[in-house]
Amino acid sequence: MQLLQIHTRVRPGERIEVPAPRMTVGEEVEVTVVRARHTGSLEHAIDIIDSLPGSQLFKTPEESDEYLKQERDSWDR
Repeated sequence: MQLLQIHTRVRPGERIEVPAPRMTVGEEVEVTVVRARHTGSLEHAIDIIDSLPGSQLFKTPEESDEYLKQERDSWDR
């Protein structure tokens, strides 16, 4: 018996996609699904920042530069 542990996400339609490396088409397998326990440390920093109220993420470096320029200009007023 070979154990293959894969982390994935539930997709739309309550579907789970499991890649099967080193397995052949038609091979019989047994799949067990265990809901992951999230401790918060698995979240990406950008996801945490994006979820904060009032967060502002920039799509391009130019947007960020423009925002910083406007902020600096407001200091002089």
